Amino acid sequence: MSFSTALQFMLSLNFERFSNSTVSEVDFPGNHSQDASLSADVYRQPGREKQSRGVIVVVHGMTVTGNRDPRIINLCRALAEVGYTAVAPLIPGIQDQQIRPNSYDDVADFIQRITDNAEICPQGRIGMLGPSFSGGACLIGAAKPENIDRVSAICTIGAYASIRSVFDFFFRSNDPDEYGKTI
Repeated sequence: MSFSTALQFMLSLNFERFSNSTVSEVDFPGNHSQDASLSADVYRQPGREKQSRGVIVVVHGMTVTGNRDPRIINLCRALAEVGYTAVAPLIPGIQDQQIRPNSYDDVADFIQRITDNAEICPQGRIGMLGPSFSGGACLIGAAKPENIDRVSAICTIGAYASIRSVFDFFFRSNDPDEYGKTI
C-alpha cells in the first residue's frame, strides 16, 4: 500500500478514533553532549512493530497542543492501523506558535535522529506529512544536504499553494481564521 493510499484511507473514515494502535513516548538524544533530546510519540500496530510498511513522520501545526493535538493523534493512529509506524515529534518552536529559523533546524535535526534510530526506522528513510507552516518546515528540513537521502516522500497540506486565494480570504472575509492570520 502506498503512502497516498494510506492517507486516502484515513481521510475516508471521517476522523474515527482508532483504538488498535499503541503509542509510546520516545526521546531521541542529540548527537553531541550539548544537544538537547527531542521527544516524539511513536504509534504502531500491536504485534506488528517489526513488520512496519515504513515510517511516516507527522509534524504538528502551530497549536499549543503540539504533537498531542487530537487531529495529529487520530492521523497517527490511522497510519498505524494500516501498518505504518507513525512518529509525531514535538517541535517546541512550532508549538509555541513562533515563526523562527530554528524551527526548520529542529525539523531537520529530527529527520537525522529518527533515521539514525535503527529500532524505530530500520530502513533509514522516512516519509513526512506536515500541515500548513509545518509543511514548509518539512520541505526545508528535508532539503538540507545531510537529509536528502533520508526522506523518500513529503505530503504537505495547506492553502499556501495559492497565495492569491489566501490573501483574498483574509482581506475579504468577515471572520478570518486567527491561526491563518498568525501564519
